[in-house]
Amino acid sequence: MLAFHRQSTTPVEISLSEVLDNVVELYAAKIEQSSITVQKQYDTTATVKGFPAELRQVFANLFGNAIEAIGQHGVIRLHMFASHEWSNAGRSGVQVVIADNGVGISPENRRRLFEPFVTTKGERGTGLGLWVSSGIVKKHEGSIRLRSSTRTGRSGTCFSVFLPERVSGVGIAANASVLG
Repeated sequence: MLAFHRQSTTPVEISLSEVLDNVVELYAAKIEQSSITVQKQYDTTATVKGFPAELRQVFANLFGNAIEAIGQHGVIRLHMFASHEWSNAGRSGVQVVIADNGVGISPENRRRLFEPFVTTKGERGTGLGLWVSSGIVKKHEGSIRLRSSTRTGRSGTCFSVFLPERVSGVGIAANASVLG
């Protein structure tokens, strides 16, 4: 709590590979207990400008959701690579993909997933994690996308987060979009 309170009010250079590695370490016991395989592929060492604790919260939420969706003996893939924004090919940055082979998310739930208090977890979830994560990504002038399948033998969910190399003014979300 104290570290969060002391967080800088100005964005700093962030190594996303360090953030992702920290998130994996945070869940190490749960990963081992559930016999989950984590496959990491970092094709870039690029940094982005932003708030490390907030981006850690985004990726911890997405990673934690993947663990819950898998249950036992599944696979989570983390892939980070240089990319361009989906809606603006002239804007370069970094894309982080977190994909799992869990149960998937039904089309009905996908449409509302980034709304507050919408959860697929019943009493175990608050429905705030993806809503807050989406807001943080927008604050960093990025975007988040979701693909998911519930087909037997081909189920799973993939979240893709794009974060720009340069942010014109963190907090101004002119180029952010959320797609479900």
